[in-house]
Amino acid sequence: MIRQAVGPQAPFEYLHDRPSNPLLWLPDVHAWAWGRGGSIRRKIEHRIEVITL
Repeated sequence: MIRQAVGPQAPFEYLHDRPSNPLLWLPDVHAWAWGRGGSIRRKIEHRIEVITL
């Protein structure tokens, strides 16, 4: 998605590295589930508070 947004000649290198601490995976899983939507979002929405800035 990042490469698609900035194109193949991005002025930076993007590396997705898995954190060594498994507790850091929890926010990623929730962000994925929220972005996925549908029944997956409904399963975690009780844990999420959306604040519009």
